[in-house]
Amino acid sequence: MRSLQLVFFTILMPMLLLGQNRVPQQIESLRSSGADFIPVELLRYQTNDLNTKQVDGLVAGTLLSVNFEAIDQLQRSNLSTISMELPVDEGESIILDLVEHDILTPGFQLYESANPDVPVNYTPGKFYRGMVRGAPYSVASLSVFNDEVMAIVSNKRGNFVLGKLKGDRDNTHILYNDQD
Repeated sequence: MRSLQLVFFTILMPMLLLGQNRVPQQIESLRSSGADFIPVELLRYQTNDLNTKQVDGLVAGTLLSVNFEAIDQLQRSNLSTISMELPVDEGESIILDLVEHDILTPGFQLYESANPDVPVNYTPGKFYRGMVRGAPYSVASLSVFNDEVMAIVSNKRGNFVLGKLKGDRDNTHILYNDQD
């Protein structure tokens, strides 16, 4: 399942980021038409001390814990517009305004090369795109699965990547700037 999610993240995420000028326009249009961006708290700040976990190759980042109850509620909801506070440092967060974006076609089925005639039992995630609130030249993409949250946020400070730490039993996630 992890490899399937990685495929979605690697191949489909760039497609979500295309047309990034249109995304802030879409968000602003929804705001001006009175759309409610419902707050969701999917992640909580843990620490900026990367020595508490096995994190190789990074000099800076933020470790986050996952709110599985919030993920479950979001997965079962029909929320098309959400806002998500993303902790980037102790006491500092950015708010993402996001709109649901359906990246799967109706009747989508997934197959493995080992058994190409039998569809894999797959639970799709929720996919959103949007921007950092108050930053019109930013773009954000969010994928939410039952056990993982992935995101890319691009703003004037750089490109921030959010994902699950590989092999971590606590499901700790990390947010880092790709320049670090």
